[in-house]
Amino acid sequence: MVAKGATYTKWTTEEANRAATLWQKHFMERYGDDERSLAARNYALTIIARAIGRPFENVYNRHTYFGPTFASAKHRDSVAHHDALKEMERRREAAHRRTLTSSVFGDPPPGYSALDKRVGP
Repeated sequence: MVAKGATYTKWTTEEANRAATLWQKHFMERYGDDERSLAARNYALTIIARAIGRPFENVYNRHTYFGPTFASAKHRDSVAHHDALKEMERRREAAHRRTLTSSVFGDPPPGYSALDKRVGP
């Protein structure tokens, strides 16, 4: 819903792709699929808003409605890469190996912490 007298410009495919790339870089690589860190999520959305020149509220609403792709399925011009699908499956399987304590305290799944990335598998 747009306020009376306000104008709305549609998101371009380039904006959605740039937003998704920045989301991956500033949130997903640090926190994974866990969006419970509101401060971190809002920080990433602020970076995206500044980068593409849109208000924070606009970016926040877009992310809330469409998720981390920032684009509806009909606007996506490519299919997920095979490696990306495999990585998503690995993350999903790793999430099932989390303990109750790690889930409660928001620890990343096994193999996805900064220490695990530094040490290697």
